[in-house]
Amino acid sequence: MYSIFVQAHGNECVLALQGLRQLLKVRGKMVLPFLVPQLTSPPMTAAHARALAALAEVGGHALSSNVPTILGALMVGTVESSESQV
Repeated sequence: MYSIFVQAHGNECVLALQGLRQLLKVRGKMVLPFLVPQLTSPPMTAAHARALAALAEVGGHALSSNVPTILGALMVGTVESSESQV
């Protein structure tokens, strides 16, 4: 499912993201240990950030132990992005 999300464009991306949300609702504790490292690995892309935001909406308690990892990756991505624009 993650590979579909990464390769998807436009409407396919929306559908893949909806699929990830549904999977997270049903099997959050089983899926997050795989998804979080994939979505937080460098470089932090806009697509990964959008996916993390969308998953945060449905992640609930299963996501709470991953918050430091997610925030750290977003902060590093923000710094790298602003440095590359200078």
